[in-house]
Amino acid sequence: MKKGFIGILFIPFLFAAMFFGTGISDAETTWNMEIVDQSDNTNRGSAIAVDANDRPHIIYNKLVSYSYNNSTYTVRYAYWSGGTWVVEDLLTGKFTTPKLIMDSSGNPHIVLVDRFNKEFVYGFRTNSSWTFETIYSYSMNPTTINFDFTLDINDQPHIVLQLENYNIDIASEGYTKYATKNRYATKSATNWSLNTLDAISKPPNTAAVLKGVSIVLDSNNNPHVSYSVNNSIKYANKQGNTWVEETANGGKFPQIVLDSNNVPHILASGLKYVTKTSTGWSSFYLPSSDDRNYAEVKSWNIDATGKLYCYYFSDYDSQNFRYKKINYNYNTGAGWTNETLLEWDENPGMYSYQDLVIDNNGNMHISGESQNKLHYMAAQPEIEAISGSVDFGDTSPGSYVEQDVTITNTGNGNLNISSITVQNPIETDFAFGEGLITNESEVFTLTADNASGRILAPGETGTVTARFTPEALNTYNGSLIMNSNDRDNGRLIISLSGAGVEPPEIDVAPTALDFGNVALGSSLEKQVTISNQGAGPLDLGELGATGESFSLVGDVSNTTVEPQSSTSLTVRFAPVTEKAYSGSITIPSNDSDENPVTINLDGSGVIIAGEIYITSGVQDFGDVYVNSSDDAQFTVENIGNGELIISSITVSGAQFSLVNDDVSNSTLSPGGSASFTVRFSPSNAGTFNGSVAIASDDPDEPDTVVSLTGRGTALAVTQPSVGSQGPTLNFITTVQISATDPDGAPVSFSLGSDAPDFVTLSGTRLIFSSDAPAGTYTFTVNAHGNGGTTSRKLTVTSFGRNGSPVIQPVPTQGVQTGSAVKVDISVIDPDGDQLILGLSGDAPRFASIKGSQLVLEPQDSDVGTHTFLLLASDGRGGLGVQKVKAVVSSGVNN
Repeated sequence: MKKGFIGILFIPFLFAAMFFGTGISDAETTWNMEIVDQSDNTNRGSAIAVDANDRPHIIYNKLVSYSYNNSTYTVRYAYWSGGTWVVEDLLTGKFTTPKLIMDSSGNPHIVLVDRFNKEFVYGFRTNSSWTFETIYSYSMNPTTINFDFTLDINDQPHIVLQLENYNIDIASEGYTKYATKNRYATKSATNWSLNTLDAISKPPNTAAVLKGVSIVLDSNNNPHVSYSVNNSIKYANKQGNTWVEETANGGKFPQIVLDSNNVPHILASGLKYVTKTSTGWSSFYLPSSDDRNYAEVKSWNIDATGKLYCYYFSDYDSQNFRYKKINYNYNTGAGWTNETLLEWDENPGMYSYQDLVIDNNGNMHISGESQNKLHYMAAQPEIEAISGSVDFGDTSPGSYVEQDVTITNTGNGNLNISSITVQNPIETDFAFGEGLITNESEVFTLTADNASGRILAPGETGTVTARFTPEALNTYNGSLIMNSNDRDNGRLIISLSGAGVEPPEIDVAPTALDFGNVALGSSLEKQVTISNQGAGPLDLGELGATGESFSLVGDVSNTTVEPQSSTSLTVRFAPVTEKAYSGSITIPSNDSDENPVTINLDGSGVIIAGEIYITSGVQDFGDVYVNSSDDAQFTVENIGNGELIISSITVSGAQFSLVNDDVSNSTLSPGGSASFTVRFSPSNAGTFNGSVAIASDDPDEPDTVVSLTGRGTALAVTQPSVGSQGPTLNFITTVQISATDPDGAPVSFSLGSDAPDFVTLSGTRLIFSSDAPAGTYTFTVNAHGNGGTTSRKLTVTSFGRNGSPVIQPVPTQGVQTGSAVKVDISVIDPDGDQLILGLSGDAPRFASIKGSQLVLEPQDSDVGTHTFLLLASDGRGGLGVQKVKAVVSSGVNN
């Protein structure tokens, strides 16, 4: 039902507290007051309402002549036409402040009191013409006149009237001495029907007791009235033809609303809230930042969810007869909240006779006096569309292109976008027998709309997506029409344009790029050719590259490729970590059947570096006779993917020396190798240890160390004796012999005739050829001194030239924790010797030899890279060595 003090629908909104003089302002927006009527002495009591288009309408009094309690006014009606204020004179007389409601057709209805003719007057406007009717005539001279009215769903008025005089005998009214009346009036067709709600008889010269009346209709058009009698709030509702009345609570100047269950909710002076519950009437006071006794409620309502709210004036300025604040009080569901929305500062702010209304979109409209003139002020929405025109460019018939249009509310009021439509060009054709035919084409359409029917708060945006689909080779123009409650631009028109052209045909080569392995810290670029094999221009959109480390260097976004022409696109891959990468490039265009084209990208970031690997025929030199030597050759191999720089080789251990070095200060290419030789020369008997340290730029093994070991063995002939037997020869090449002459004379040596050919004598050294045939040989060694010659038999066993075992290379093993990897070991011994497999001392604990297999069984603590040696011994001093690299990673289920 329509009420004289509210809008039609409430949509909750919040304003920041703002202070203003000639306007209302905050940091971003300004509410400027505007003069409605340039005449002086206007707005001696005003009422404001808004129509369905949120345009303001104001009823107010212009002072004609002043006399205390008997002034003459002209009732004026002003409304906003869309571009200016229109002011009409209605009646002249001694009128009270009117009340105003707009009906469903946008026509104003008013009720006011003619004090001179003692009449309640009802007026309404249709077709620019006003009609006035007398609702009720009275004969008393009332000291109190209150009234309220509303419209039902048929726009028929329902009015409540309140009269009081406590000093005059009004027997003609049927009362004695003191009389009050609460009347309810309704109009049926052209007749008014009145019912008396309450009549009280009381001695004269008693204070006035009637303090306000309010009416609301339920969904069945039944009236519900709240009014104040003797400072008690009464509630009456009409049930059939009978009024049922009850006392609700103490208070005055009530306003009433109903919830969806027709339960009354009353707000009285002092912000006293009264409602009816299942156990009776209850009440409490709403919060307020000012003295609530001076609060004047201007709007009391309930929204569709059942939440109550009110707007009220506060902080009354008695000197200037005005309120200085507008407040908003609302029920959040968990309690009541009070906010100060607006606050006037000093002159020349909005002065007395203020009224406000909330429109359908939650915007506040205020009327009031300032500087003796009627002023109007409101929160104004402002529609702005980006952009003001949309050019879709060239598109081939049968294909389409879309563009988004963003709508922004740049004002300080809520913007209601009621509708957004597209106006297409009109096509004309001639049909035989039908003549000229016109049709609206559908080249422009809306494919998405999240703005129509929305209410945009200040600063909020909405978006619509417009599509252009040309039907032929032609130029098209249309419009995007936005209807809103923007006061100055309620119908915003955005021009649309586009052209149908010959179609392009995109061709992209290649459609996939594989950059392979690229070193970290470097980059690789590749080109893509985009060709237009069609007859129309190929318009490329904004190209985009996805995937880490891929980027566009030669970007051709938003360019045009002419027919039978091409352009190039450069793609760069710059990996930053060691892993595989993937991505894509999207090429949007106006090609109708290939839009967009996607190019898949792949590549790997790798570390480019050398990796050292050492092979050696001998690590253990075995037994070497004192003062003799044995040499071992080591081969250094680069098994990495970059150059390996070897800076130096250092041999430690007094019995070991570097005799041949082709490795130090060298650079090995991937797969390259070089050798060096280490000599073991024991000077006395015993076991000796040493090492070879190889310094390189291998990132994992910059200092590679090979352990060396060997044993010095002494063989001495001190006195010729029969039956002595020497050691078994392996690859011994020299044997030192000695003898002592009892007389101290020098001793010389010779071989007996039974000495084999591979044995020679040089001074005190027996020399055995390295290619001695396998077998056991016993021969005579003679010692010559002054005392004669002494012979001694020496037995040696030769196994022939012994070859070291060769272990086949083992690939780098990747293994996860919690799992086991078994690697078959392949070893070749040139002599067919029985071999023993083992691991170097620095091998990790999770590595072991089982039979002819290397077994790796790492745990969580073994994650990382491990390098160690695999050993194969033939038991005759021959030793095979192979480097093993194991990379342990964390298992998925661990």
